[in-house]
Amino acid sequence: MVCVYCGARTNVVNSRLRHKTNEVWRRRRCLQCQAIISTTESVEYHSAWQVKSDSTGLEPFSRDKLFLSLYSSMRHRISAIDDANSLATTIIGRLRPTVTRGIVRPGDIYAVASIVLSRFDSTSFNTYRAFYG
Repeated sequence: MVCVYCGARTNVVNSRLRHKTNEVWRRRRCLQCQAIISTTESVEYHSAWQVKSDSTGLEPFSRDKLFLSLYSSMRHRISAIDDANSLATTIIGRLRPTVTRGIVRPGDIYAVASIVLSRFDSTSFNTYRAFYG
């Protein structure tokens, strides 16, 4: 990885695994200007998971599509963008055990999203259920 300030190479000086989000956090130091930056590495689910539906066959999993469905269900909230982002991360984490050989079923996505939303906000859950259920 290169420095965002000068473009020189960086070295990792600290690294930690985030178990809940399946990410790796790293602190890096530039070899030239000595700037310190933090990075996060995460799985690209669109290339790792496929959604299998009867109508469209296989298509790449889209975190953005999940985020937008959550956001549209909670537009009434002041913090809708942040909430939808956090819930998308939570849902993906809970989906992980249901994925078999990289295949996710739309029903599993709906089921997990419904459980998470029902515990978070009943209005958002009812809106989600009305549009996606």
